[in-house]
Amino acid sequence: MSSSQIAVGRPAVVAAAGSERAARTRDITADILRGIGITGIVAIHLPLSAYQGKWFAVLLFFVVSGYLYRPAADWRGLGAWALRRTRSLLVPYTVFLAVTVAGWALVHALRPGTGDLSSQVSPRFATWASLLLGGRALTGCLAIYWFITCLLVTQLAFAVLHLGVRNPLARGAVLAGAYLLAHVESWRLSGPSMMVVPWSADSALFTLPFYAAGFYGKAFIQRQTAGTRSVEVAAMLACAGLLAAESLGLMHYRLDVRGMHYHALLLDLLIPGAFLLAVVGASHALVPLGVGRGLAAVGSASLAIMYLHLPLGKIVQGALAALPGVPVPVSILVLAAVELGVPLVLVRVVCSRSALLRFLLLGAPYRREEGAGSRKQGGREGAVEI
Repeated sequence: MSSSQIAVGRPAVVAAAGSERAARTRDITADILRGIGITGIVAIHLPLSAYQGKWFAVLLFFVVSGYLYRPAADWRGLGAWALRRTRSLLVPYTVFLAVTVAGWALVHALRPGTGDLSSQVSPRFATWASLLLGGRALTGCLAIYWFITCLLVTQLAFAVLHLGVRNPLARGAVLAGAYLLAHVESWRLSGPSMMVVPWSADSALFTLPFYAAGFYGKAFIQRQTAGTRSVEVAAMLACAGLLAAESLGLMHYRLDVRGMHYHALLLDLLIPGAFLLAVVGASHALVPLGVGRGLAAVGSASLAIMYLHLPLGKIVQGALAALPGVPVPVSILVLAAVELGVPLVLVRVVCSRSALLRFLLLGAPYRREEGAGSRKQGGREGAVEI
């Protein structure tokens, strides 16, 4: 018998327990990363003049999604996975879009001065055409919908690339080519007259390398590679320096994935990369803390927050406008609390009680008969991860 066959006693049990603990840690780390990302996206849309969330917040979701991706073994498995992902993302997309559009139409019918639905879509297309095109054709309270469809295109493209291109160097060449092509498109076609591609599918050229970084960097994110903490500390120091340089007017860097504004070929890797590495390091430090658990809870509701924070913000801003004299810091805190808190309650309390709501709003598989344990987990474990 080989030594590997003999050593199946306590050491193997300990190793298995360690793997389970690592899996749990990785799970909460991913939730914390999503919590940081969605909090950053909410902050982007708050009146914060000195906030640079666009440098990393949106891209963080692509990195986390790649980190969580489990490759299919063959094309049949890939097809089944692609159908599940499409359903889990597009069912909530359709439901939230329909509810938001209906709510906007109702508000306009009751208060005509609020503007009709055409104010929430691109003026270059008919309203119905903009709703079908999605992506950059949607503006205002619907602007965030570009992210979901771009994420889906990115996921499908990477899955095909990973299975169809076996050579690592060839994969790297495809990813580099996509990144370069994204910049060529941005240099030539961005601006007010930019091309509107359905679902913002062309933005996947830029996001695909970041998704791949999450997948191929799993060992680094899990701190299984040597020197991980040193790299994270160096990234944090670099971020502090970048923010200081920006605040002092020594540099002016802009990154907007939705607006197709990525014009600096090298900096568009280095600056978001530094912030992403720093956030990964911060997420590990937050795992044992109460703040980390809070961010993990927010991260588990990131899909609902993504859809609802802009409409909720619009409602709260209208209410605050009717209350003169509210200090700006108080308004910002109220906005953030509502935009994060209401979707969190929807997911953790309301959706946990209904398999149908989890299917419609969270993209979870729909099961008519569920046990108490499944029902208890439904608000988080059954939801699609973005």
